Amino acid sequence: GRRGTNFLLFFFFFFFFLMKHYRLKDQKSKISASIFSSFYIFYIIGDLMRRAILPQQIRRGYKKRNQLTSLFICGASISTAARAFSVNSNLSVKTHFQMTASSPTRYHTSSSMEKNNNPLLANWSDQPFHLPPFASIDHSHFKPALTAGMEAHMEDLQAIVDNDASASFENVFATYDRAGSLMNKVTAVFSNMCSSLNTDELQSVQREMAPILSRHQSETYQIPGLFTKIEEIHQKRESLQLTQEQKRLVERIYLDFTRSGAALDKEKQSELTDLNAELATLTTSFTQNVMKDEEEYELVLTKDDMVGCPDFLLEAARTAASERNHNSKLDDNDDGEKYVITLSRSLVEPFLTYSDRRDLRKVAWNAWIRRGEMNLPERDNLKIAIQILKTRQKIAKIH
Repeated sequence: GRRGTNFLLFFFFFFFFLMKHYRLKDQKSKISASIFSSFYIFYIIGDLMRRAILPQQIRRGYKKRNQLTSLFICGASISTAARAFSVNSNLSVKTHFQMTASSPTRYHTSSSMEKNNNPLLANWSDQPFHLPPFASIDHSHFKPALTAGMEAHMEDLQAIVDNDASASFENVFATYDRAGSLMNKVTAVFSNMCSSLNTDELQSVQREMAPILSRHQSETYQIPGLFTKIEEIHQKRESLQLTQEQKRLVERIYLDFTRSGAALDKEKQSELTDLNAELATLTTSFTQNVMKDEEEYELVLTKDDMVGCPDFLLEAARTAASERNHNSKLDDNDDGEKYVITLSRSLVEPFLTYSDRRDLRKVAWNAWIRRGEMNLPERDNLKIAIQILKTRQKIAKIH
């Protein structure tokens, strides 16, 4: 009948409209579309079967219910279609700073990078929660990945300078804020593994890359023409009708540039770059010495020494002792099981909190506050600290 024809026409129009917006990949819209499309199909089939099978007097009883159902389906369809339109509108506004054609930000996946088979340069979308594939990452992957990240970062920033459009918040500050996505991706993993895994191989890469990364950071503030655009927007920020967040971003980035020597002459910039690279090397050595002290120190205790400590700390200290081979020669009936407190926060802080032994807490505390100054010739952090202060003083004088 005419009503069935109307439903079919409305269904196909609705389906076409949703398919147009499927490119949004909005999961809720997809689910809603699937539900209501299925609802339409079953409703039409049921209506046709009712007309063909049920007697006339019974069919009349369904009239009011069918009218309500039709109104519900039409309302739900309009709601879902409106949602699809709303998602499209919100997407264009929300990602205005993320998807503009002028944005140079991108992951650089050139064929040369793909041939390296470097997990740090791969797409992690197939990983659980998009986390890095830590099991596949080796220390040898970091140097080429960081190098690729630095090159991509410089290209992103150079694209801001090469943009012929008049300087605006969108094509300068918003684009600058997104620049270096690959660099950020790699350095986040590198920093995490250096501060947690901390193997000799990683420490070697960290010492090698520290001055290189520092020089790269300095160079990002010295690209000809970039600070000119930054300064131009900063000077007229009050008249640009920026939001509070946008205005804050303008002020912070401008401050970062000035503090990094963007307004200095070439000679001063070169001197500042050298001093920052030296400072990066010194601070890396200082940090590695502290971590080495944390790794090597151990306070070996017995069961009686652990009085007052909760079960989780007993288990962790027992595991630390086993990892350091203190319990490798014990028999099953041996009561001389050892427990080890290291200077790892997960061990020393609970021990200082729960232990009933004041004398042992004092030993652990003194070791904790002396990290990085264990008076070992190969790890003389006092000497490094003096060099750090002198370097910082030279940097301050340049400014």
